[in-house]
Amino acid sequence: MKFDQKSVLATILACVVLGAFIGVLSLFAPARGDGNLFPFVIEQGAPDNITNVQTWDGASFKEIDSDGFVQARQGEFRTDSDKTRLFGTNLSCSALFCSHEKADRLAESLARFGVGSVRLHRMDWRNIWDKNKGDIWGKNFDQGTPEFDPDQLEKFDYLVSRLYAKGIKVSLNLHVSRVAREIDGFENAARLPRLTQGVNNFDRRMIEFQKDYARDLLTHVNPYTGRAYIDDPGVTTIEINNENSILASWIWGLLDDLPEPYAHDFMEMWNQWLLKKYKSTDGLREAWNRNRIPLGEEQIKVGVFKEGFQFGDDTNWILEDVGGSEWKSRTLPPEEIGVETDSLRFTVKRADAQRFFPRFKCVGLHIKKGRPYQIHFRARSYRTRSFNLSVVPNTPWESTGFEKEFVVDREWKVFDLSFISPIDDDASLVFKGFMNDDSLEFTDVSFREGSSEAPAINVSLEKGEVDILRGVGGAGKYGVAAADDFIEFLHDVENDFFQEMYDYVKSLGAKSLVMGTQLKDGFLHNQARLDYCDVHAYWGHPKFPSGWNSDNWVVGNACLADNPLYTEMTRLGIYRIIGKPFVCSEYDHTYPNFYATEGNLIYSAIASFQDWSAIYQYAWAHDDNFEPEMATQFFNMCSEQTKMAHLPACYAIFSRGDVQAGPGKFAYIPKLTERDELDAIKRTITATEYYHPLTKRLGYDGLLSLAVYCGIDLADPNIEAISKVAEAQRVSSWQDLPEDVGSPEKREIANEFGEVKWNFKKDREGYFVVDTARTKVFSGFVTKPCEFDALTLDIGKTNLGWATVSFVKAKNVDGTEKKDGVISKGSYLLTATGESRNTGEVRQQPFNEHVTSASECGGSMGKAPALCEGIPATITLPGVSGDAVSVYALDASGARAKEVPVADKNGAASFKIGSKYRTIWYEVVVR
Repeated sequence: MKFDQKSVLATILACVVLGAFIGVLSLFAPARGDGNLFPFVIEQGAPDNITNVQTWDGASFKEIDSDGFVQARQGEFRTDSDKTRLFGTNLSCSALFCSHEKADRLAESLARFGVGSVRLHRMDWRNIWDKNKGDIWGKNFDQGTPEFDPDQLEKFDYLVSRLYAKGIKVSLNLHVSRVAREIDGFENAARLPRLTQGVNNFDRRMIEFQKDYARDLLTHVNPYTGRAYIDDPGVTTIEINNENSILASWIWGLLDDLPEPYAHDFMEMWNQWLLKKYKSTDGLREAWNRNRIPLGEEQIKVGVFKEGFQFGDDTNWILEDVGGSEWKSRTLPPEEIGVETDSLRFTVKRADAQRFFPRFKCVGLHIKKGRPYQIHFRARSYRTRSFNLSVVPNTPWESTGFEKEFVVDREWKVFDLSFISPIDDDASLVFKGFMNDDSLEFTDVSFREGSSEAPAINVSLEKGEVDILRGVGGAGKYGVAAADDFIEFLHDVENDFFQEMYDYVKSLGAKSLVMGTQLKDGFLHNQARLDYCDVHAYWGHPKFPSGWNSDNWVVGNACLADNPLYTEMTRLGIYRIIGKPFVCSEYDHTYPNFYATEGNLIYSAIASFQDWSAIYQYAWAHDDNFEPEMATQFFNMCSEQTKMAHLPACYAIFSRGDVQAGPGKFAYIPKLTERDELDAIKRTITATEYYHPLTKRLGYDGLLSLAVYCGIDLADPNIEAISKVAEAQRVSSWQDLPEDVGSPEKREIANEFGEVKWNFKKDREGYFVVDTARTKVFSGFVTKPCEFDALTLDIGKTNLGWATVSFVKAKNVDGTEKKDGVISKGSYLLTATGESRNTGEVRQQPFNEHVTSASECGGSMGKAPALCEGIPATITLPGVSGDAVSVYALDASGARAKEVPVADKNGAASFKIGSKYRTIWYEVVVR
């Protein structure tokens, strides 16, 4: 065979490039181990072994009958004089209407894992009205007369009674998923926001519908308990409206284009509010025009795209791509497109799966804090499509307050949008959101400082003619004063709605604690006027590039332990309202995040240290398949073996209180008046940022919750003061704390009791540790042995270079255990997990720190059974002789399957676990 020198060199070069490419991919795709994945599907139910927390010393799962109601006192849940903490999960949709046999088994399984409360969620979708009969729904739903289906209600009642029999309390949700329909008498219902978000905070008929539902459900007598739900101590809490506030809906733009009669009613309420404040049109005009900023100079260098236009620095228009996309652009003269100006047609043959690239932007814009800005352009597309427009600051961690989806079709549309900047910075106007085979034509692009209209010049307040402000894209239209008024108007509408619903539920005789909606959707002071406060957060929540689609999605694939600095989980503590019980009723690390097992353990440790009243994982199941043998999408805990296996440790950390609750010596508790809150939200009018005005605009350091007890003092005399908090020393920054707690800058943090620790000094070497006398946890990347008090954990090579291990005491628990270098006698549950996946599952990583098994993204969910990794590790117990320790590998039911040899090394018991035992949990007996 003849060799050509150039060909050989080209081949070598190609191999080098390919090797480098594979090397880069390896940064984002974990290495696979050999033969250490094996089928492991936990047998549910209530076995009589150490994996059932009901068999543990001190565990109390007393049947709920006539016990006292949970009360809110001293910022805690209390039953009589006893403090109550609830470790819970969610059941959603048709999971709430299962057969009797499945309800019996489910209640046993939940109690077995330490679940003490279940949030009953989304029962108002369709299931409570009728049984699902394939594609046909029964008369109650289809005829628009929402009477509960008696068969469905009976199943629901039975499930609740079975939960009670195992000592599991419930949290009832009222409005979650119910939609308004024409058949129910709601005009133009198809054009209303999804789930009537925001509208049901002000529309009178929707409010009455919510009251009717609350009455029908809460006054219904459960035949299995003999009590109405309003008289039922097993119902700890009642939630008025899930993730549904007029503030959030307005910011998201859901109220911008309401159909009639809702648009008229909303505008009428707005005008009545203004009339009450300003008395007349003249008063309004004077106030809004007092400091109005007229339109300034044009900042777009090229806003009309003439022949010869090219993306480049000289035009200030720049195109961004990541490779793999296919696109082209060309200018169009007026005679070709039917408008009087030249335009640009941008055509994308192939885009990235997440619609991030390609994108183009106009750079060199200047924005100033507190100033309004007007954006104008014309656009069309050959088909009806939505794109995204945002103003992005040069400072990466900042936000301008403007991100807007706009919809175009074959006709030219004029877009006039506005916003008020919360920052001083340079910025870019960014167009993105392209899909395959998209085309966008646009022209007349303008960006100017100032208000586009002189408010109330040609309209009458007395006649109700002042238009509403339309979300983020309309906040600056009339100027800063108008935008500020609209935020205060929304505040009052929200407060009136939740107070009215709260009063109504209480008037029915409900004795349970009642809350409005999760804090990050509304105004904190409004929500704190009710009985307790709630919040939601997720790590790696699914993203859907083309709308909710089970075949096209990605989830975040980062490891929280590796970098806790920029996450909702590690900043949640700042949302706790001092004096009110604090609940997180939804949290999850979503499947198939490689590191999802860390989630519940970190969640439980933070919540216990911060002394929250209840935490709920979302969710156990969304249907009645409670014992699947493979993982399903996103949120179903009952299908994720490694998550379930660590739940006993979560129960010990939170419900048993193995992680000590603050406050200790220190507390971080900034004050927030109602005026401060309103001002912060006025400067944070953005769909991507309004969740975080406390940290973004007020400068609160939510990360201090990793080190000290944390919360907000609302300076409200009606909220009960907490004596233990008053005694703690107030801190304002990390500089006020001892050096041994570390800091974000040091990338090492420990809580002030030294029980919960983070080390993230190097990327992909971070880990999280819990070290108490009765519970020990390691979760993170494995680089060296982990030294606990009285235990050393030396993990070997794993598939991901990462593992999660929990070691929790179950027997001989007497409350006298101390951290003194020697493990106390008793029985311990050891759980060691790493990679898990379905048989034949195909995962794709379309871009950094994201993963998918969706079919349209080239993935596959695979099939049963679920596969788990056997973690190789050596565990050493100093000060305990080998002959005083016995270790057993447990089977899928938790029963002892095989004894693990224990050696004595210089007076220390030592044993090895690994894939040869084909298990993820073990029992360790110390005599």
